[in-house]
Amino acid sequence: ERHYVRLGSGRIRAQWERENEEIEEQLEYQRVCVGTEDGGVISLDWPANLDLNQEHGLDTTVLLIPGTPEGSMDANVKSFVWECLRRGLFPVVMNPRGCAGSPLTTAR
Repeated sequence: ERHYVRLGSGRIRAQWERENEEIEEQLEYQRVCVGTEDGGVISLDWPANLDLNQEHGLDTTVLLIPGTPEGSMDANVKSFVWECLRRGLFPVVMNPRGCAGSPLTTAR
């Protein structure tokens, strides 16, 4: 019941459990949008109950960059975020432009 990341492909294998599905549905994010030099926007999401200014005993940050248009809202990403929290990690999801409701401010 672990998640494995194959470095060759970067894919995450997630195993679903019924009790985790209910918790993942309740998972809410807070977001900060970061502007780029070319006028684009990248959004960073992390669980709403965590504060970047406080440690909460979570000394390891995991940066997730999903390859789906749903980004942080994708069911597998939510599962992985929940698993990170369960293991004492601070998960941050980076959503590229237009993914997971990230603003589109440039044509490309």
